[in-house]
Amino acid sequence: MTEITRTRPLSYSLFSPGYEGVYTGRKTGETPADGLGPCIFEGDGDGNEIMRWSLWSWTGTLDERDWDDDIKHINLMKKASGR
Repeated sequence: MTEITRTRPLSYSLFSPGYEGVYTGRKTGETPADGLGPCIFEGDGDGNEIMRWSLWSWTGTLDERDWDDDIKHINLMKKASGR
């Protein structure tokens, strides 16, 4: 198992368009830090915790199914540009 302690931004290729994330330096299942806003905590294949957030936080949802057509179009443009 690989232990990750970095908190640098992760590659956009690891997320659906419209999200960014970092490794937290914790293992999956440990208690996440409070006060980080609307974030999703998930693990990679080695059990390292990833904190992921939406670039569209003002929409009030972390669920990309709820994003409007403008946001979906911008995400497709970002994906095409490699971002």
